[in-house]
Amino acid sequence: MTEQELIKKIETIPTLPTIYQKLLAVLEDPHSTSADIANVISLDQATALKVLRIANSPIFRLTGRIDSIRQAVMQLGLIEIRNIVLALSVINVLKMDTLFPHLKITDFWKHSIAVGAASKIIADAVSPSESDNAFLGGILHDVGKLVLMIYFTEEYQKVFENYNPGEKTVTQVEKEILGFDHAYIGGVLAEYWSQSKKIVNIISYHNIGMIDGVLDKSVAIVHLGDIYARSLSLGYPGDNLIPEPNHKIWEIINVPKDFFTKNADNLRLSFSSLTSMIL
Repeated sequence: MTEQELIKKIETIPTLPTIYQKLLAVLEDPHSTSADIANVISLDQATALKVLRIANSPIFRLTGRIDSIRQAVMQLGLIEIRNIVLALSVINVLKMDTLFPHLKITDFWKHSIAVGAASKIIADAVSPSESDNAFLGGILHDVGKLVLMIYFTEEYQKVFENYNPGEKTVTQVEKEILGFDHAYIGGVLAEYWSQSKKIVNIISYHNIGMIDGVLDKSVAIVHLGDIYARSLSLGYPGDNLIPEPNHKIWEIINVPKDFFTKNADNLRLSFSSLTSMIL
């Protein structure tokens, strides 16, 4: 598969839903108010209901119950609300009844949501300023796999026919057969959808944990969030590998002692509530 073929195919993927486009337009208007933003989200009842439920989930709710979209906007902030709507939009665009025999769409998205939750929990502890990007980047980290499964079905089927656990990773087999891995393709899609450089980098480098040898906190957080979610068997990403974290990330990620053990129940609870709300 050439890069030109890849780009051409990605350009046939539907654009993000109207609600997300309208929300971006309102957010870019300096005169917009929280009421304007809430009104746009409320135009799509299904999205509004999910946003409200997510805002009240254990991982987001800060104080008391949130009863309106406007209140959710004020409590969570503009970036987090935009990212939640984006995540819901991507899940809606890249959906299909079945994937390959060994991977159901619900199991795929469950893993993605688990990584989003795990990454947010890690970010909240070590770098709160990365929290917004961590949640969205975690949910979208494997989006390239869906592109391959939906739009390059025959080619990607060969990947799993040649994948032998214990010998090579899925990523290694992807590169051998396709010339690219799912992380690269996911990054190309994120650029096509005009996402921020941070989100593009998270998706493109989440398997490695750093950008071309350079440490990056947001990438490192999602890299670790993916491994954390895998270690608790939350959802199914298409393989059962639990890789070792890139040891370099500990230079910029300083988690408290026993962090992962102490937060396991919190992650499971957040995972359970978010998947029931989103899927």
